[in-house]
Amino acid sequence: NYSYGIPDFLGSDYEFHKIYAGFTKPFLLPPFGKSILTLEAGKTFGTLPYPLLEIAPGNNTYAYARYSYNLMNFFEFTTDQYASFNLEHHFVGLFFNKIPLLRRLKWREVLTARGMIGSLTDENIAFNTSEDGNAIQAPTNGYYEVGVGVENIFKFLRVDAIWRLSYLEDTPLAN
Repeated sequence: NYSYGIPDFLGSDYEFHKIYAGFTKPFLLPPFGKSILTLEAGKTFGTLPYPLLEIAPGNNTYAYARYSYNLMNFFEFTTDQYASFNLEHHFVGLFFNKIPLLRRLKWREVLTARGMIGSLTDENIAFNTSEDGNAIQAPTNGYYEVGVGVENIFKFLRVDAIWRLSYLEDTPLAN
């Protein structure tokens, strides 16, 4: 995708160019199940306020969100160029089918891994720094989280355990 912000058009204040590319591909891996891989990358050209930059999709709820970073806070990371991946592997009973009770329940195993790396230009950092010195930050060292889960509980419920692997000092639990 390509987007262009037209200055002075219908009251707009900013001129910018945005480029985005995304790719999603399922992989069947018999007898090990199936994987779904999503790759994304984007770049924004121009000096903009943070709502017009790429804000990493955080999730402050207890509900699992497939296309969000489940242990990232809202507005924790903002970038003007980024690359991300999301890998979800469904074992479709590879392990649980070996246990008679779990086979009858038809529970299924899931592994997830997702990550993002990005940066901000000095101009966007300076433009978005508040008077008290607070600035937006980008995941320059990479943000990663992994998880394991059980799905198909009562035919609709999924339970996941997720671990944040980077930027551990930024979590609310670390304070």
